[in-house]
Amino acid sequence: DTDDSDNAGGSVMLTGGKAEGGSDANGATGAGGSVVIKGGIGTNTVGGAVTVTSGVGTSTDSGVVTIATADSGSAGVSGDMALRTGTSDAGDTGSFTLTTGAATGGAGGAISLAVGVGDTGNGGQLHLAAGSTSSTSGVGGAVYIRGGNSTSASGSYGGSVHIISGTSATGDGKVHLNAGSEFFVLDASGSASLSTTLGVTGATTLSDSLDIAGNFDISSGMFTVDATSGDTAIAGML
Repeated sequence: DTDDSDNAGGSVMLTGGKAEGGSDANGATGAGGSVVIKGGIGTNTVGGAVTVTSGVGTSTDSGVVTIATADSGSAGVSGDMALRTGTSDAGDTGSFTLTTGAATGGAGGAISLAVGVGDTGNGGQLHLAAGSTSSTSGVGGAVYIRGGNSTSASGSYGGSVHIISGTSATGDGKVHLNAGSEFFVLDASGSASLSTTLGVTGATTLSDSLDIAGNFDISSGMFTVDATSGDTAIAGML
């Protein structure tokens, strides 16, 4: 670690070897050399950790960490990226935490997960899935999506949660909520479809017409309208 002429810290570069064309006995062209960084093996204790940390700026920003696959060549696709914890034979596997640091005098850093733009076929999908279990006494993992808290005593609110479908010149996407075989679908036009019973415990306000395909029933027979005949039955005084 040395200082160069412009007073910046010295750089360290690890690069795999270049394949200079040609082919092997099977006709496959040569692949570039790999770079592998591994922690040490632990005997009767934990294995060695691997830590990648950018440099601190003593009076300004800390350094950026970039982990990326290279762009593809003239024929082919760019490389995959896998971030995962290892398997376990005796207990839980390791957790995976993605978080930004706390801020003093500013806002916490944002986290963005976005699929790249394509020009052929459908857009790439984004999947968020909790874990499955084969335990007879366990349930599948839950998924929580929640807005941030506001710890101020007054004058601010907790963060909202927005689920927004994609837009298009020919028609916007729908929002689907599924629980087993039952579903709720919200169309971009504002119409909603529900495959099962809707239970409402609070007051309900309707600002437009209400269309009902089946019988209309209030309080289990106190006021009913038959969907076929239109007959109305009232249990009390009118």
